[in-house]
Amino acid sequence: MEAKVSVIMPTYNRGYIILDAIRSVLSQTYDCFELIIVDDGSKDDTEEIVSKIEDSRIKYHKLEKNSGVSHARNVGLELANGEFLCFLDSDNNWHESFLERRIGTAKSTGSNFVFGRMQLNRMDGTTVVIPEVSADELSNPEKLIKRMLYDNVIDMNSVCLERKFFKDLRFNEEMKALVDWDYFFRALCMNDTRPVFVDDVLVFNYLQGDSITLFEKKERTDMHLIMLRSNETLLKKKGLLKSKVQAVYDRLMLENSLNESMKKLASALSPEDFAEFVSGIIEEKDKEIQNQKDILSFFKRWIKSGIDPNKLNDYFKARQIQKVSIYGYGLYGRQLEKIVRKCDAELISIIDRNMDKLAHDFCPEYRCEYEKGLGEELIIVASSRHFDEIRNELATVCDSKIISIEELL
Repeated sequence: MEAKVSVIMPTYNRGYIILDAIRSVLSQTYDCFELIIVDDGSKDDTEEIVSKIEDSRIKYHKLEKNSGVSHARNVGLELANGEFLCFLDSDNNWHESFLERRIGTAKSTGSNFVFGRMQLNRMDGTTVVIPEVSADELSNPEKLIKRMLYDNVIDMNSVCLERKFFKDLRFNEEMKALVDWDYFFRALCMNDTRPVFVDDVLVFNYLQGDSITLFEKKERTDMHLIMLRSNETLLKKKGLLKSKVQAVYDRLMLENSLNESMKKLASALSPEDFAEFVSGIIEEKDKEIQNQKDILSFFKRWIKSGIDPNKLNDYFKARQIQKVSIYGYGLYGRQLEKIVRKCDAELISIIDRNMDKLAHDFCPEYRCEYEKGLGEELIIVASSRHFDEIRNELATVCDSKIISIEELL
């Protein structure tokens, strides 16, 4: 016997477009489903349009007043009795094989949370497939939940859930946007959740002038604060609170002054968690100031003494160094290149991860990453910061002696 699917479709004043969404459900190759349409108090002809469709699988439920999409979906969840749950908004369509393929994946993998990609059709006629994230990241549960701290990468309309695992999970009715982000983040944090990503495009969204996706930036930021406040305990339990607070803080700082950002953040966190975050900010600022002091101190020494090409040449000869590489092509790396080229030792590579952006002229020695087998005896790290980190990284891939530019000074 086929598993029954409850398809929940909230709608509000979408009489002009809802028929396309309904037809995309009724034309599914998998036909064991119920379509629960929750009308959130529409004042247009939505009810009349739905009533003309003769199909026993449709359940139409109209609310007395408009209460928001989260409430409408929660009503749909209360009415659902299928083994699986799917959601389709009234401005979205499914490919005819959507249900068949989602249920097939759930059955074959044992997943209770299957999702994929969606094609977004903008009002200007352009399209984009979302999320624009690698399949590797979406397929790894640990990477997925960390990504969900910063971006919503799971679209409501692409998901199929096994209802018994999520029967008590409800949408946050305080939120007017980012509702799916909040709901699926909480779903992923549940102990029994087994997400599976399918790299397909079976969902097609047609943006409307009243689409929630088009919420203003300020309103969306307010939703982030609500998410943070309502999920603070869960985030702390999962060890994710610090990362989420930082993500919300960064977003706030794009639109507000430091003072205003801190006020808003304080309103969303407990006093203890807010104090801990502020202490972390102060510590980071202290480190940043110290780093700037170190850079200035190094720059003064460079200006005062510099590196004498003759002395550097003697340094190389005394240690029998015939081949040299430079790591870092910023201010010091460029100066060091000129000096090394005046020495007898051969400069065989200059390495910088951003070399494609930094180098204005082509040079065969320029590289974006370390290359084995070139035979240098010495690598000079031309950076006043992060030497230990860079040295440890290089030490895993090469046997060359590694020194800092400060040692040469």
